[in-house]
Amino acid sequence: MHGKIWLSGARLSIGPNGRVHADVEAREIFVNGKLTGNLKAAESVHFGPSARFQGSVVAARIRIDDGARVRGKVEMANGSSASSDAAASESKDAPKASARAAGQASQS
Repeated sequence: MHGKIWLSGARLSIGPNGRVHADVEAREIFVNGKLTGNLKAAESVHFGPSARFQGSVVAARIRIDDGARVRGKVEMANGSSASSDAAASESKDAPKASARAAGQASQS
């Protein structure tokens, strides 16, 4: 299969003989075959033991079983939040965390 797969509230499973070259967005994604593309899951992505994946993953939870091959970028995001929201939040909170840590270190 080639193209885009959008299953906003559903679970997508790719079996051991599955071959997919697509960008995928779903609630849950289970890969046990070969997938090339970008994955975005509102809840979780699970790579089974015979998974072969290349691309990027954005999900709240990621599981990689022994034997799976995963190559690419992984980003942990809460639920359906966009990856840019997560990155903006991290960079905005970083100075506050550094200031708190510095204050605690000077009080010791």
